[in-house]
Amino acid sequence: MKRAIRTVLSLLTLSLPFFASEFGFASFDFPTCSVNFPSGLNSRAQVVGFCTDGSGDHGFMLNLNNRISTKFEVPGSTFTVGAWLSVTAD
Repeated sequence: MKRAIRTVLSLLTLSLPFFASEFGFASFDFPTCSVNFPSGLNSRAQVVGFCTDGSGDHGFMLNLNNRISTKFEVPGSTFTVGAWLSVTAD
């Protein structure tokens, strides 16, 4: 039993570099908005969420790589949130 546990622990230790990824932190302020609430992020560094400016609440998408930003609203709604992004951002 002890040998099996040591074998499993050794395999886990050796596999850590394989599963390791580089992570970082980024801060941002969505242009023209006073309050920002990110709610989704994909592997292409695209963030979605909602923000508030002088005209109300809006959904947004922001690409952290090139800083291209888009605000959007659902027609007729009083509140819009970008909540999820696919890896391909479709």
